Amino acid sequence: MSGKLAGLLLLCAASFFIGLGGEAISRSQEGRVLETAREMRERGDYLVPYMLGQPRYEKPPLLYWFTAAGYALSGRVNELAGRVPVVLFGIGSVLLLYAMGCRQLGQRAGFFAGLALATGPLWVQFARLAETDVPQAFFVALALWAFLEQKPLLAWITIGVGCLNKGPAALVMPLVTLIVWRTWNGDGRVLLRDCRWWFVLVGLAIGLSWYLAVLWLRQESVNIFLVELGKLAVQAHERHRENLFYYFGEMLNFAPWSLVAFAAVPLAFWFQRRKPKAAQANNQSSLGFSPSPITDARTKVQTTLPQSATGLRFALTWFLATFIILLLTQNKQRHYMVVLLPPCALMAGWALDRFANWRTWIAPAVVAVCVLLAAGNVFKCAVIDPRRSEDVVLRDFIKTTMSQLQPGEEVVFLQSPAFGRNMIALAFYSGRIPETVIPAGLDQRLARDGPLAVITTAGPLPPPLRETLRAQVGSMTWTLWRRP
Repeated sequence: MSGKLAGLLLLCAASFFIGLGGEAISRSQEGRVLETAREMRERGDYLVPYMLGQPRYEKPPLLYWFTAAGYALSGRVNELAGRVPVVLFGIGSVLLLYAMGCRQLGQRAGFFAGLALATGPLWVQFARLAETDVPQAFFVALALWAFLEQKPLLAWITIGVGCLNKGPAALVMPLVTLIVWRTWNGDGRVLLRDCRWWFVLVGLAIGLSWYLAVLWLRQESVNIFLVELGKLAVQAHERHRENLFYYFGEMLNFAPWSLVAFAAVPLAFWFQRRKPKAAQANNQSSLGFSPSPITDARTKVQTTLPQSATGLRFALTWFLATFIILLLTQNKQRHYMVVLLPPCALMAGWALDRFANWRTWIAPAVVAVCVLLAAGNVFKCAVIDPRRSEDVVLRDFIKTTMSQLQPGEEVVFLQSPAFGRNMIALAFYSGRIPETVIPAGLDQRLARDGPLAVITTAGPLPPPLRETLRAQVGSMTWTLWRRP
């Protein structure tokens, strides 16, 4: 193993694993993945995902499967076990980008690209969360790597598997990048070989397999499936209709590498215009005369673009195609741009490599900045965020409550607006789907015999209930009341 590769692995391990289980669930997207995987494992049904006891058809189940596997391998259902699969996808993306960069742009450019991705604050944030965006970025990068390595069948298999993670985005982004890049290079025949009909058919068969299985085995799910998708689309468009320039501002969350990447775009176009002329001039100089039409044909191979130039075309195409697709989508959210970060890091790696050719001190400065960024990311994710998060207080309260319950003791949640916002977290930390009751329903429960525990954010409850635990979560006071 080379020193550069070992350094990348060490940096990834520190950035992604330190304090990984310390932060509680703070995003609903992560809560849905963790809780759905928990219910999937509990029910033993790995075909139809369920959340809070209801079928969930909005997203395909690949990440639920990985998360449930994390629970099974660790023997525990907690944030750490659920997040490890995404961390592995995050590390795999860094190593894949390093390999692509070394092959297409040179060893140093690939190393800088890997460093940029491993230390970019936005990438580190989402690589530590059990969400679908980092795995999606991995599958897109892996498909493009397979196309670059002339393994189109592997590429289409990867696209199909990626569609089981987050739907058709895993098809659109690599395919658009491939078409533009091959067209730019004049590789129309190669593009046709990449997209042979039976390769495409294999990819589509894999990508549609779960949808077809659900519709075949559960015919009653058709209406629910369509209604849920329609509802999700309407709600998403209502809440996240940002302007065209939304992602320009959000790219600051990947600074400083996003700034380097954007600055590299005009430089890359200039380099593309300059390189063919330089290559042709070098050939004429080596021959000692201006080539005739005959010698032009004989030296055609020598005057073609070098590998670094075609690699730059690929990096530039990948970055701009992905960015334009994101700009044109109506539904814009910060986590959607995670798929843009690998090509952004690749462009930054190429630019930093160019700058290092200009000044020798650039390379050690880049490494120093990466080490400082990694330290800052670790301190934020492992120290600052868990301490200031109200979700940690709620997690500790629910876990302490569940540990105090006696065998057979009934638990109910007295209905409150706070429960709607925290229902997924309550289910995950309590290990059961919360049963909420209104005050009249609580009176009926009190009329029964047997031990009873009530969790509420309301005021004092009547005897024979007694308060046994209290926690202040923001402006809400959570209390546990029990009847012996």
